[in-house]
Parts: sequence; C-alpha cells; structure tokens
Amino acid sequence: MPGKKTCPLCPEEKLAVLKKRGSLNVQKEIFSNCAYRRKFCLANGAKRTPAGHAGKHRPASQPFDEGRAARNFEVMARRYINYSSGAMYIDSASTIWVAAVLLLCLYVAKRASTSRKRYSGIPKASPRLPIFGNACSLDISRCHIVLADWVKRFGPVYRIQLFMEEILVLNDYESIHEALVKQGTAFAGRPPMYSTAKSDRDKHSVVWQTYTPKLQFLRRESTQSLKIYGGGLEALEERCAPELEGMLERLSIEAEAGTSFDPVDIIYDAVCNVILRLTLDTNFEHNDNIFQLIKSLNHMFNDTFATGRGRELDSIPWLGKLGFTEFPKRLDFALQMRDEFWEEQLRALKQRDSSEGVVPRLINLVQKGEGEKFNITEQTAKEVFTNLLLAGTNTTTTALTCLLLVFLHYPEIQEKMRAELITKPLEEYRPPISEKRRMPYTEAVLIELLRFISHIPLAIPHYTTRKTYVQGIPVPKNMTVYMNLLAAHHDSKHWPDPWTFNPSRFLDREGNLLPPAHPVRRKIMVFGGGRRVCLGEALAKHRLFLFATSLVKHFRFTPCEEDIAAKRLPPVDPRTYKMGLVLHPQKFKLKLSEGACGYLDIPCAAYRSPLLVVVVVVEPTSIGSSSSSSSSSSSSSSSSSRKIRYIIKTNDRWLEPCSRQFLLGC
Repeated sequence: MPGKKTCPLCPEEKLAVLKKRGSLNVQKEIFSNCAYRRKFCLANGAKRTPAGHAGKHRPASQPFDEGRAARNFEVMARRYINYSSGAMYIDSASTIWVAAVLLLCLYVAKRASTSRKRYSGIPKASPRLPIFGNACSLDISRCHIVLADWVKRFGPVYRIQLFMEEILVLNDYESIHEALVKQGTAFAGRPPMYSTAKSDRDKHSVVWQTYTPKLQFLRRESTQSLKIYGGGLEALEERCAPELEGMLERLSIEAEAGTSFDPVDIIYDAVCNVILRLTLDTNFEHNDNIFQLIKSLNHMFNDTFATGRGRELDSIPWLGKLGFTEFPKRLDFALQMRDEFWEEQLRALKQRDSSEGVVPRLINLVQKGEGEKFNITEQTAKEVFTNLLLAGTNTTTTALTCLLLVFLHYPEIQEKMRAELITKPLEEYRPPISEKRRMPYTEAVLIELLRFISHIPLAIPHYTTRKTYVQGIPVPKNMTVYMNLLAAHHDSKHWPDPWTFNPSRFLDREGNLLPPAHPVRRKIMVFGGGRRVCLGEALAKHRLFLFATSLVKHFRFTPCEEDIAAKRLPPVDPRTYKMGLVLHPQKFKLKLSEGACGYLDIPCAAYRSPLLVVVVVVEPTSIGSSSSSSSSSSSSSSSSSRKIRYIIKTNDRWLEPCSRQFLLGC
C-alpha cells in the first residue's frame, strides 16, 4: 500500500526497539492509526474522546503514571506486533477449546447429514437434542415403558437416537416375529458395546458375541452339556431334587416361626445351586459367603448391562478416560470380582477332575486341543460360565418371586394349582416334569406369568448383519435393534385387558392347554426366537415348573399382617418393577403355612359329567415350633390336629370349598 511504512525487523526486535525508545511521542506515533489506540489511552487514565482523537489523551490535572504506562505499553506493543504479523493473540488453552468445539460441531453436522440419508425411511422419535438425541427424554429406570408409550405417537416401528447412535425399536408381535424368525440371519448380530468389548468379552460370550461359527459351536456344546432334552430331563430332576428339599426345609422353618419374611434369598440360593451343579458340578451351603459374592456380582452385572447403561461410551468412548462417567470404574470392579471368583472355582474344579457340566466340558476341549479351530480357551469357558450363572439365576428367581406376588393378589389361582397336583402319597410326592401335560392349569399359569412380567423387557440388543426390511421399512446394515417384549406382550390388540393376570388366555373351553402352534401361544416371545433364541429356554421352563409346583404343594402363601392392616398389597404390576437387564419387583414380605394336597377321581352323575375331581387339602390348624417334627409321623392318623378342605371340579367348573356332607351326598 503506498505511503505505508514497513519494518523489516521481526516482532521480537520490534519490541526491543520500542522498549528502548519508550517515550510518549513514540507511542503516539506507533498507535496513531492502530485499532488498539483507544484501549491504550483508556488504560493510561485518559477520558473518552471523539473518534478522531484530536485532543490530548490525558487531563492536565491527572499526573502521568510512568510505570503503569510502561507496563501497558509492553502489553499493547506485543499485541500490536502479533496483530500486524497476522497472528491472533489467544492463549493455548483457549485455542484448544475453540478447536475442539469447532471439530465437534463439524462432526455432529456430518453425522446428522449421514443419518438423514441413511435412516430416512424409518420414522424417528422426536423432539431431539444435538448430540444427546432422545437420551434426555428416556428415563433409564423405565425406558421400556416410555418406548411402549411412544407407539401411540410414532407407530410400532421407529428409531431413537441415544447420543450419536441411531437405534431401531420394534414394539409389536408382527415386527419382532418378522425380525427374529423370518429374517433371523439379518438380525442375528450383536452391537459393538463398550461394556462387552472390555477384555474381548464379546469374542467369547454366548450372549454378547455376534453371530459367528464360533458362537454356533459354543451354543451346541453348551446345550449338549446341560442335557435338557430327551433323557436329560431325569438328570435335571435329580440335580434339582437336593436343592428343592433344602429350599422346602428352610421355608418350613419360616412357617413354624409364624412370622413374615422375605422369600427372595431362600429361592435365590436354591436356583443358584442348580445352575452351579449344571455348570461346575458343585454346590454350596446357603450360609456360605460365596452366595453373597454371587449375589453382588448378579446385582452389578444386572445394573451394568441394563438397556441404556453406558450408551454414551458406545458413541464417545474417550469420555470414560476423561472421567465424565463412573461407568468404567463400576464395570472394572465387577469384572475384577468375577475374575477372582472364577480363578478360585477353576482351581477347585481341576482338583476334583470332574467331567460333568458345561465348564468341565469346555476345559477338556481346551486341554485336548479340540477347540483350536474356534479359538476356545479358558477365557471362553469363563465367559460362558458367567453368562449361564447370571442369566440362569436372575430370570428364574424373578419369575418365582413374581409368582408369589400373584398368589397374594389372586389367591384363587394358588388354590386351583394346588387342586391340580396328581394323586401320590402326600409325604413322598414331588411332581415330575413328565406330568406337565396332565396339569394344564398350572402350565397356563406359568405361561401367563412369563407374559405378564416380561422380565427381560427389551431383550438383548440385536444388530443387523445386512440391509433388510421389517414391516416394509428399510433397515440399513450395522444398526442396533431393541425388541420391546413388554410392549408386545401387553398389546391390547392381541391381549384383552393385558395388565390383568389371567391364565385362562391359554386354556380352551374344556380347560385344556392350547397347543404350542396355537396363534395365542405363538405370540409369547419371552425367550426370543430364531437363530438367537435363548439356549436355556427348555431348562428355564422345566426348572420353573419343578420349583413352582413344589412350593404350591407344600405351602400356602398369604399377605403379612402389616399389609393386611394397611389394606394394601405389594405391587404385582410389572410397570412398578426396578429396571435392569432383568426386571426385579420391589422387596416385600409374606407369611406361609404348611399344608399338603392330593386328589381323588370319582364318577358323579349329578353334574352330568363322567368325572368329578375331588381335591382334598390337608392343613394344620396350628403351628407348633417344638412338637412339629415329633408329630409328623402321626399326623395322618390324627384328624383332630388337621383341617380338611375340599375343592371340586367338573369339566370346566370349580366349586370351592364344599362341605363334607355335600361331598358324601354326591
């Protein structure tokens, strides 16, 4: 530019020259045409002047502070030099933050643009926030309920955004069945997750591993080891028998005490021991500290792997390293506890040299080198054991606990189940699995229980392995999918009055159980379906039957005095349960009394039926703490200490109770 003087000196040399010639005249000369002139003058105490700055910069009455002027001069000179050199005067920390914000904005804008193109055919849940998406609208403690409510606004198939990830949500039977069964391969994957990628857990697990030949091999080996099909049912009963007896003994003690108690721990210990027998070929006493460790592990893993937990780390993993969330610490602590427990049990297993159970079978494969093709290692055995232990104990314990809640709210269901027990000597009777087909009402109750509670409400997340369609909606490859089983099992379109417990949904007019192929039975998807169906489905159903019938046969469950006095019962509605990978009802207490039942079949023409079922329910009128054991042998002959109740059933009618005179009249 003509007339503009340029200085060949570098910025530092300029500053040195200015320091040496630091007079007001030089300052005025340098800053006369500079944008910093006004700031410099004001800093030295001058009053504001018009834009031209024609007057003096300092009132005559104000003394000149030479030290202050020198300091301000150096600062302003440095800024001027940097400005004239084309550099911005910003400190390094500010530069980093500005750059980070700009990069984040660019990344978010790019992801938003990609999402609009990639997921344009899927209805989206709105409103959304940048970066967070729908995360702020979802209550993590009841997200399955919120997602079910959104069906009214967005339809049964829609997508949500959790932080930077788009997730497909299926909420009705039609879409879930199409995804799991009709397109099982396309939806057989598992999404990459921060929690499962830790220590390569997703490469060895039968739950979190994506669909690979190794997964198919592990599922086959685990199923064969559990021996839950065909002749293996007898072995399952043998393994359950000691634990059932131990559970009934502990419950009898509570019944004799006559006080209210929480039954969860007693049930949990028995269920857990069954799984330990099937996996490690061992068991523990109920007062062993090992149970407290397993319960702690169960609680931590159930909370850690709950739907929505740690999703921010799946999208932005470096948040964990910056300390923005406590999730990585909780996960590391849970895995450390699991590893210590595993090492102890593995040493004990090798000392026993056992070949029964899932873990010994996998360890033998490792030692013989038969698993090298699929990279089967001790790490694989550890992950499979963890999957079976935590899933097998949590689900059945929750189901049995909720069944007791149902008994408190619907006492007639408990009585009808007791009435259906098959004729056997009362002291020796334990209903075998083979008799399930002769107990349609009991089976209907257990099926309705699984539908009603839907204790794994959002199932395990799935992941698309290829581009596909569901209900005509295009779904891209590599998309996480949530299956809202609770919404599907409480869809009023298929289930009239869905929040009412009603076993008759699964019975025909004659009281027979609907066959598995019936449209109503097929809509139960508690264990998933297709290629990723739960490998322990048969085990869970048989074990639930054994435990439920044993409980009903020996005891009657009633509300505790506190609930009766307050005229309230602990909630049975699954919408009140605590959210986790598996739902858990609120803590509650109950009372129980000992009793036994069996029944007789006699012809009766009065009801125009070829068969009249007479159920004899034998109950003690009082509970004695000291004489209960000594009087047990003579209880059958002493009717004075027993209370007899009769329940009768024709083809489809129950009459309860009936008098002895009425019975003799028939």
